[in-house]
Amino acid sequence: MSEIQAAARNTSNPILLTTPATHGQSVSADLPDAPAPTSLHISAEGQYLFEMNKYLSGLEGSERADVLAYLSQGSDPLQQKAAEHFQQTQQQLVGLQLNIQRDDDTHQRNLLNVNFVLDESTAVVVRPLTTAIFRLDEKDDFIHSRRGNLQPLRDQLEKLEHTSAGIFGAQDSANVFGAVDNALAESGNIFYSLDDVLYFNYVHQKAKDAISFFDVPEDLKSALNGLLAEGTKFQAATQKSELEAASAFANHNLYGSIVRENLRLGSAAQHLNYQYRNALESNQQSVLDSGALLNELLATHSDLARFSPDKINDALTYYEKDYAGFERALNKDFASLQTDSKPFFDIEALNAGSDYALKVIEQIQSYVVIER
Repeated sequence: MSEIQAAARNTSNPILLTTPATHGQSVSADLPDAPAPTSLHISAEGQYLFEMNKYLSGLEGSERADVLAYLSQGSDPLQQKAAEHFQQTQQQLVGLQLNIQRDDDTHQRNLLNVNFVLDESTAVVVRPLTTAIFRLDEKDDFIHSRRGNLQPLRDQLEKLEHTSAGIFGAQDSANVFGAVDNALAESGNIFYSLDDVLYFNYVHQKAKDAISFFDVPEDLKSALNGLLAEGTKFQAATQKSELEAASAFANHNLYGSIVRENLRLGSAAQHLNYQYRNALESNQQSVLDSGALLNELLATHSDLARFSPDKINDALTYYEKDYAGFERALNKDFASLQTDSKPFFDIEALNAGSDYALKVIEQIQSYVVIER
């Protein structure tokens, strides 16, 4: 048993329970993956291949050839993969070499844009994330009931964004148009509960506040607020149409009772939303300060009171926390947007891949020295 094997068997880390390849010995490393946010894949094997690529890139001539031969002839599939991956990468780099000069009738021209300046117009921007709904009934598997076609409104917004390019900074523009787009996307939701109503009005308030936050020209401000108003009208019309269509099945012998329940809840939520919006607008009140108003309205819509009284305060606290992050985004304070103490992703897998690569490199170097 080699020193590396001995060290590996004395650790609880599963990544080290295998060794780098030795000729004539069959070994294999089982590199773990780490859980990560949607669309982000954290791979220990990918990190291992990256580290091996860096190592091989630093070698030259016969030394690199010796190491590639060692990796290719070994019995560890990961080492063979490292050799193949490096060789494929080198071939791709050769194939993708950029010709930054082209022949002209009179002279050769450098195609690099030497006048490029990183500023508000060229910066990479971050659009506001969609806010998750707070469910007063604590349903984790909730999915909105969305109806109708909102694409025409969102197309109008996209056109408005293109025509107003350059009016203010790229990130400010992303914040404004992203917030309005998020609000329009929620305008197809059918309301069956108080939390549906609260969520819809909160998302629309964020969009209005984004418009007010920046120095937006009056004509653009009017157009954006007009789109939000159209989104509100769209929701009301869609809700009415949905309830009218459902009423035809109220007496169905199989699911009539379910339809009647949805009609009752949908009608109550529709009426509550109408009263809620009117009260907010007439009192110029924030959704985040509307706890007393919601409790007052709920008293007249007892059908929607299907949760403990303190849940409204919990919902408003949840949205207050979300709004604090939204304000930091408006101020471009992205460094503090990560509020949890937990890291963005678990780096254990990346460390495992790096550690394994280091041990492979140590054994390679010992092997090459002995062979020479």
